[in-house]
Amino acid sequence: PATTRRGTSVAVLRPGLVVSYAYNDTINAWVRPKKTVFRYDAAGRTIQQTERDSATNRPFNQTFTTYNAAGQVTERRLQEDLGSGAGWENANRTLTTYNAAGLVTETLNQYNVLGGLSAGWENENRELSTYDSRNELIEQRQEKFQSIPRTWRATEGTRYLNTYNAGNFITEQVVQVYRSATAAYADSARILSTRAATGEWTEAITQEPNGSGGWRNQERTTNAVWFNYAQQQLASADVQDWNGTQWQPAGRLRGTFTATSSDEIYEELVNGQYVNASRQFA
Repeated sequence: PATTRRGTSVAVLRPGLVVSYAYNDTINAWVRPKKTVFRYDAAGRTIQQTERDSATNRPFNQTFTTYNAAGQVTERRLQEDLGSGAGWENANRTLTTYNAAGLVTETLNQYNVLGGLSAGWENENRELSTYDSRNELIEQRQEKFQSIPRTWRATEGTRYLNTYNAGNFITEQVVQVYRSATAAYADSARILSTRAATGEWTEAITQEPNGSGGWRNQERTTNAVWFNYAQQQLASADVQDWNGTQWQPAGRLRGTFTATSSDEIYEELVNGQYVNASRQFA
């Protein structure tokens, strides 16, 4: 059993069978009944998930999941039913690699080109993640595999150039995006942060390239008060826009949090009055 914050025990459900339907509002009826059967390992982790027609028991597909010693998913392999009792066929799989800190370094997607249960896997696409010595993300790049010539080609990417203070907290982050037309990264934004001694930011300024190799202000979030910084629960903050010469009030954030709920409201400044603009409740 798991334990809640109040110390009471609750059961963790691991269903062996789940039946689901789709609703057809034309005929006002539930249709396409589908059942999903689960298998678990000794640690209670899902290792096989099979989907079948709930009425006829005809199989659709099944997914196998493999874990490493740390309990992280290293492979998810999808098989599809060939029909007419012909058995299963490997369709595709996702392989995930981690560094020593347990952070994802590569997510590789492959598909089966030989058919059946063969291991004729061909690369399709991948995402590569690189971290600095502090385990902060500094690059995330998406690549597509091309067959002629057989090589990886970058399609998208984001790079983070981080500057740290003496407390090892980020005070400046330059965000660069990959441009496929030039096959190079270009500046996209810069974020300047003022940090408390304990690491939480109290002010963050977002800037954009000014077209001349420099930066111009866009938005400032200031007077930030945190309810719980580790969980990114912001109790209050003021939002300001840059008008070309100075900062102008634009809105404010207000958050209310309990052990089981959160209520976050953003108000915009309109004609000198704060009015509700958006709300997220959980």
